[in-house]
Amino acid sequence: MLSTFFLLPANAQRRGLGLNADGDLLGGSNSSSGGGSTVDRENGWGVAINLGYESPDKDLRDYYKAAPTFGLTVIKRLNNWRFSGSADYRSYKPKQDVFVTESDYGNAYTAFSNFRGIGLYAGIAYSLPITDAVEIYGGINAGSVFISQSFYTEDDAGNQFSFSGNSSLNYLGPKLGVNFASAGNITIGIEGRYGLNITGFNSNTQTGTEVYKGFSAASANLMLTYNF
Repeated sequence: MLSTFFLLPANAQRRGLGLNADGDLLGGSNSSSGGGSTVDRENGWGVAINLGYESPDKDLRDYYKAAPTFGLTVIKRLNNWRFSGSADYRSYKPKQDVFVTESDYGNAYTAFSNFRGIGLYAGIAYSLPITDAVEIYGGINAGSVFISQSFYTEDDAGNQFSFSGNSSLNYLGPKLGVNFASAGNITIGIEGRYGLNITGFNSNTQTGTEVYKGFSAASANLMLTYNF
């Protein structure tokens, strides 16, 4: 979980009432007609909770269903730029109880556990105002997804194999979103993300060269951000 959720650039000359009647909600005013608190809309901070739905892609798509995801993001606003640090969690369920594939010894039968992953990312994005209450943004996240997975396989000849372990996959992917101003210091946003499955690195082993790929998934997220 990822993701920048923020308000429009400040305009120091604007003093009109914002959506919450506490000064100019999107204009960066430090005054308040109602005596409420205001925030620096250009250079302040934000904390966002995201709830989303994520679909695995590439190799994972053949074995696992889409699943909910949730996370937390801290944002630093600097003019139109937004810098972020995010953490999120997902747990994909297998599409079926047992997968049947061909092997040298007849059919092989494989049962998978849930695929669980905790993502940690750093992000950067650039925002553009559309109206006084709406803005769009685009950027990129980069980091790692730390995964936990296990499976058990048995073939027609009685050969058995099991695996259980933890690993990490690199993550690099674009993000696009839109934010809507709400009451007080709250903004509501919708953000889409996609992991590009870029190869992380190659490792030479006794059995040959192993290629470690990146994490690939598409997600849509509802963002709720408190700005301060």
